[in-house]
Amino acid sequence: MRKSRIVVSADEITGEIVKFSEKKAYYVARVLRLKPGNLLHVVHAGTELIAEIQTIDPGRVTARVIRVLTAEDQDATEIILAFSCVRPGPMEQILRHGTELGVSSFAPIVTARSNRRPTLLKKRWEHIVESAVGQCGRSMIPIVNAPIGLDEFLQRRTPDESGFLLSVGQNVPSFISELEKGASWRIVLLVGPEGGFEEMEIGAALAAGLRRVGLGNMILRTETAALLAVGIVSVWHKRQADQSH
Repeated sequence: MRKSRIVVSADEITGEIVKFSEKKAYYVARVLRLKPGNLLHVVHAGTELIAEIQTIDPGRVTARVIRVLTAEDQDATEIILAFSCVRPGPMEQILRHGTELGVSSFAPIVTARSNRRPTLLKKRWEHIVESAVGQCGRSMIPIVNAPIGLDEFLQRRTPDESGFLLSVGQNVPSFISELEKGASWRIVLLVGPEGGFEEMEIGAALAAGLRRVGLGNMILRTETAALLAVGIVSVWHKRQADQSH
């Protein structure tokens, strides 16, 4: 049976006692059908805890932390997914499925051809990510950054990153072949809008040290390309880890 994980906020946990919000209490009691004495996994501030249900009343569920588990391995690949801002539906797909595939940080980017130009971080985005964490079994909650321009994003790059610019074209090397040449533990994926990056944007990304790579011959939507690239990195990292043992 799959473990039940619930992400809790700071105001829901005091010491060893967890007091679930009304919505989460309903989920525990009505959906999971847990009873006093049952165990569930609670994720708080990147730490996974095992808690024992103490009381279940209408709209109120409490639990006591009985064990703290170790966080995800510190040597795991960190994936920063930077993508051109898209419509609400595709945005939700990127956040939810990207979380399931192992994205560490989401960075919405405003590009010249972005079809959406949000200026603030939306609470709904964080809620989508937290829900996906509880469903897929991760213990670390990915960061969702506020939208910024491409130039500002490129200026924030650090020397320990391996950056890849997803692109199309006959002479663009495949993403897999470039990964096989080597990559650091911190991987940046930059995905453009459906109309593609403008030439000046491509030049800026290459000047910032990103490698231009392709995912095949077909033109993909932003959300499709983003999730495919993340999946490739996740599989590549798993293979690297298996070969090292």
